[in-house]
Amino acid sequence: MWGIGGSPPKKLKSKLFNPEFNRSGIQMTQTTGKFNINSTEHSVLVELISDYGLTSEKEAIIKLYEYLKLHYFEYLTPEHIQLTSSSGSSVVLLFKDRSHPVVYQYYRSQKTYEEIIKMQHSLKNNSNQSLSINARHQLKYDINDYTVTMVNSFPTLQTIVWERIVPLHDVPSQTVKQHINRLFWDLGKALNGLHTVGYSHGDSRYDNIGLKNGKFVLFDYNLSTLEGDYDHDYELLADSLKFNLDIAGVPRSSRLYGLLLGKICIKMQMTTDQMIDLFENNKIILLP
Repeated sequence: MWGIGGSPPKKLKSKLFNPEFNRSGIQMTQTTGKFNINSTEHSVLVELISDYGLTSEKEAIIKLYEYLKLHYFEYLTPEHIQLTSSSGSSVVLLFKDRSHPVVYQYYRSQKTYEEIIKMQHSLKNNSNQSLSINARHQLKYDINDYTVTMVNSFPTLQTIVWERIVPLHDVPSQTVKQHINRLFWDLGKALNGLHTVGYSHGDSRYDNIGLKNGKFVLFDYNLSTLEGDYDHDYELLADSLKFNLDIAGVPRSSRLYGLLLGKICIKMQMTTDQMIDLFENNKIILLP
């Protein structure tokens, strides 16, 4: 969803309106004055929206574009952005400059937007989680390290600002396969944390897995529900890994997934403590 290819355009002049970001929120330097896009820019933007097959969302996308230009990026032009649809229920606007640390997701449904906001607050307020590896090992962790988290929101636009990550579809499949045990480890914590808070992800497929700070994470909560079918998350993950990586035998329930971590330990000929040290104290580094 968030990693379309293509050559990067010219960077926005960072010294002018380059926001500083942090985990607690987004601090943006606001511009002054009013910047209405001219007819030429409007035409280019409309053509871009049409090229991406998002004409039905034209009005919402233009409003979001104008909002970003008015408040944050005076020199924003259509050449700086890319658009994509997510699950048919939202539109993601992202900058071609991959150093821009966030993406902007507009939701067609106000209800979906509000439910995801509630979910994010729940995850923030219940971030400290634990995962049982075996009878002797309870692993403590922060759920926000294994999911993509909200940075800010624009309520009047039904838009959420998310951390930008590297989707797995932008990573060579062979690289992912080399780290498949780490993927099982990280996503086990992601799903366990979501389920503990009371949410099912609803769309835990390969398309919605990425890398953040050297860890595998889940993103895109369009289909997430409170008290949903938790085992269905594992079924979706198993089917998706089989389809995309030809990885068979992935557990299809939370109980069986817990047993998988023990099997990984045996397969790698490590003690549980050694496995925990390996996965918890090392990051995946992608070479350029």
